[in-house]
Amino acid sequence: MRFFSRDWASRMDDHDVERVIVDYEAHLSALQGSVGAKIKSFGTSRPLSLHDGLLDHLLITTATRSICLSLAIGDLQVGYAILQLSYRGAEVVCPDAELLRTIFQTRNVEIHYDEFDVGPSQDSLTSCFYHRLSLLPEEFGEIVIRFDDFDFSTTSMSQRGYASFGETLEIEAHPPEAE
Repeated sequence: MRFFSRDWASRMDDHDVERVIVDYEAHLSALQGSVGAKIKSFGTSRPLSLHDGLLDHLLITTATRSICLSLAIGDLQVGYAILQLSYRGAEVVCPDAELLRTIFQTRNVEIHYDEFDVGPSQDSLTSCFYHRLSLLPEEFGEIVIRFDDFDFSTTSMSQRGYASFGETLEIEAHPPEAE
């Protein structure tokens, strides 16, 4: 995590915490293009806080380089929802598939903090976007998704909980056929 490290809120004084927030907001405001606008919209769309969000389902389609991540988010004050994040031109940078499967099968893993960033693409010749998700319990580390484009949508829920049961991580070579 570039901005919201594990030490960010727990070991910094109030001034340093506020400085990181201001720096991250300036970072978001500097993002360019249509994807930058989507990230800014996502960042200002409260109550879309991912803090304490539950990892519900992850679908990775390698042939189309698409990732669909579903999270159960919200609290008593703002209500609950399933947040669907759809990434295109995407790949999971870390962790590896085995740890990723363990994370999603555990079913009590929460998002501690998340952040968007810009960095080098896989070929290092162009830049792309990154979405980093710091996880709790800490032994699961973080999920990093590199992507070229993304969208998001929400579906309201009456209470906090999972929407997906069964396979919570699916890795497919080809997209499912339309019925």
